This record gives sequence, C-alpha cells and structure tokens, in this order.
Amino acid sequence: MSFPSLKKREVSFNIDKDSHGWIQWKGTDVCMDVHCKVCNHMTHIDDDFTYYIQCPYCKTVFECNGFIELIPIEEIKDFKIAEKDVMGEEFDKE
Repeated sequence: MSFPSLKKREVSFNIDKDSHGWIQWKGTDVCMDVHCKVCNHMTHIDDDFTYYIQCPYCKTVFECNGFIELIPIEEIKDFKIAEKDVMGEEFDKE
C-alpha cells in the first residue's frame, strides 16, 4: 500500500477551516518516529501512555497533540468508514 501523504514535507492546517481528526489518547501503545526541532535529532519511541515525550538528547518535553491532518485522497481501496455521530449531525445544523 502506498501512502503519498508520508512524502508530504509540510504539516500545516487550520482546525477551523481544514479537515482534521482528533486522536483520543487512551493509553494504547504507539510506535512513533520523533524529530526534535529544538536540537535537530531523530529518535523513536514504542510505548504505552505516550501523552508526553522527552527528547533524549536535549531533554525538551513535548505534549503529543491529538490533532491530525486529514488529506483527501483518491484511488485507494483499503479504508475505514467513520461512524455517523448523531451529536455531530445536530452540531452541523446550528
């Protein structure tokens, strides 16, 4: 499977205007590559309850933001269908 968004070099979106998701961290495990812009080192973490991470080089602590960019894509066959949310539909009517 190809993930063209992984080649995207800039992640910049406006949560009031652009499609986005919110990861509700529930203590599940994460496998994450980490690039610290403070000291410019790359590292990796595989762990549970990863709400905050510390760069092992410069010791800066970061919060793991729950917002993620949703990028429209075509020509993919393996995807998940989001559930309809009655509360969300009521919100849309306002």
